[in-house]
Amino acid sequence: MVSIPTEAKATRPRQRASTSEWRGIVVVAGLLAVWQLAAEWMQSPFLPSLQQIGRAAVQLSASGDLLQHLEATVGRVIVGFLTGTAAGLIIGLLLGVSIWVKRLTDSGFTLLRHIPIFGLIPLVTLWFGTQDLAKIVLIAIAAFFPTMLQTQEGLRAVPAKYLELAEALTFSRWQTFRRVLLPSALPFILTGVRHAIAFAWISGVGGELFMNTGAGLGSLLTAARIETRMDYILLGVAIVAVIGYAMTRGAVAVEKRIITWPAPR
Repeated sequence: MVSIPTEAKATRPRQRASTSEWRGIVVVAGLLAVWQLAAEWMQSPFLPSLQQIGRAAVQLSASGDLLQHLEATVGRVIVGFLTGTAAGLIIGLLLGVSIWVKRLTDSGFTLLRHIPIFGLIPLVTLWFGTQDLAKIVLIAIAAFFPTMLQTQEGLRAVPAKYLELAEALTFSRWQTFRRVLLPSALPFILTGVRHAIAFAWISGVGGELFMNTGAGLGSLLTAARIETRMDYILLGVAIVAVIGYAMTRGAVAVEKRIITWPAPR
């Protein structure tokens, strides 16, 4: 049997990821080309060409409106994400290590997490209004649940033999948590944080669409819909997609740097 060098094994996932990325780029380029051809052929105001969308981007950038909307949305998402993730991490750790906290709160959290995030908007707006605070609260709730659930699941998934070893070494509770539970649960926690980033971004833009007050990409999309500016709408959708993709890729890169999996032997 021919053995494959460890270096070759380690590079295979990277090569597959690179190939997948290039395929994705080719697919996107193909879709843009089809869109451009359809726009030139149909000449419809509801199907703007890529040049029209580009001119819309230049206009909004030159006026400063695009930067204002972008800063407003990103700022809210950052605050809401950090708040919700911190709360989710704390509650998830408590649920994972304390049976009493789990018994008291698990059923309530299970009920709440089945409520669609945008279904909470009527309640959130009645309590917090329709300005920045309400949008941040909605984002924080969206980021809270994936972080909390994954943190709790990670602590539950710690192998029993690790805990037995910690007991044999007479670790204190704090030492067991710091040196056994937390490192073992870290991959789950980071997965929850990555999902929280996506949910925070989606709820941030969606909340602006429903609570159409102040600046934000959602407000830009709503105003463009009222004015029937398809070029602005498609530009806004493209920006939302690109930023969301960049956030997810950034989270994956950070996750890979924090957790280094050993190469198979």
